[in-house]
Amino acid sequence: MAATKSRNETPNTPEVAESKIARMKAGELRRELKSRGVKGTDGLKKPELVEKLVKAELRSARGAKSGTKPGSKSRAAKNPTSRNDTPNTPEISESKIARMKADELRRELKSRGVKNTDSLKKPELVDKMIKAELKSARASKSAGSKSAGSKSAGSKSGGSKSGGSRANPTSRNDTPNTPGVNESEIARLKVSELRSRLSARGVKGTDGLKKPELVKKLVKTLTSGKTASSGGGKRTGKKASKSLDYSQEITSTADRPERPGRSLVTTDHEVIRQWAKARNAVPATVAGTHHDGHLGVLRFDFPGYDESDRLVEVSWSEWFEAFDKRRLNFIYQQQLSSGKRSNFFQLENPDE
Repeated sequence: MAATKSRNETPNTPEVAESKIARMKAGELRRELKSRGVKGTDGLKKPELVEKLVKAELRSARGAKSGTKPGSKSRAAKNPTSRNDTPNTPEISESKIARMKADELRRELKSRGVKNTDSLKKPELVDKMIKAELKSARASKSAGSKSAGSKSAGSKSGGSKSGGSRANPTSRNDTPNTPGVNESEIARLKVSELRSRLSARGVKGTDGLKKPELVKKLVKTLTSGKTASSGGGKRTGKKASKSLDYSQEITSTADRPERPGRSLVTTDHEVIRQWAKARNAVPATVAGTHHDGHLGVLRFDFPGYDESDRLVEVSWSEWFEAFDKRRLNFIYQQQLSSGKRSNFFQLENPDE
């Protein structure tokens, strides 16, 4: 059956590339089918997964064609994200949101404080995401108009300090003597990212704090130089390996390798997240290794990875929670000695 997918069996639908689908790994096929709402794929082998995805692509292609026939009912009523429903808010791309996978939508909604998304299907997640984007866009416009009013009032008062800048201390660089701390960049971070960075620096009790408070705490932590025992860098222990001693310590995204091929080590969540994102890798655990409700062996699932079938994708919050509880170090490379991008990494506990 697999061989029958080596050519395009549907010449009337050239937009469906069976040969491309046939080259996908089993794990990639399952994720793609899952994003389209196809369930029960765990027990299927690659030829069956290929056949299902080809059929799904054909249905999608035929649906798109039938939606353009004169006199037929538009499918936009069922899928409000097939076009831009909000012409007054062009900064919101409903079509882009509709192309996101269900897991991506859940993660994005969770980072915005939207709860109870686990049982929702993709259309419902898309709808919630659009509403969240609209709410955010309107809030930004409102904040912008208030800021403009504050500036105007400030100019009338003869150069007095603007109330707007006091309300948002991160709208500019408040600490010119510490140029390494970029307050404006910190202010653009999401709530979940702020909590992760604070957690990595040993700051606790952030769950009940809102974004302005989190921003203020992180700025204060960075400017005062207070960090946890890891400090975003390496964790030490009696059984630390030679690799750990040899590796260059990276404490933040501002740090750079001394040279290509250099072995690096960090515990900074954002450094790890950016490294994985640059390689389109997602946090994962090895299937069957979890115990007592906790994640098992931590891994990253890279596109085209031969053993993707053995990995189960998890959220960043779950991955980092296990990473910190186990006092792991992330030893890795950015580049090979040749300058080519490297995917090398290993996780190590210096106490074991």
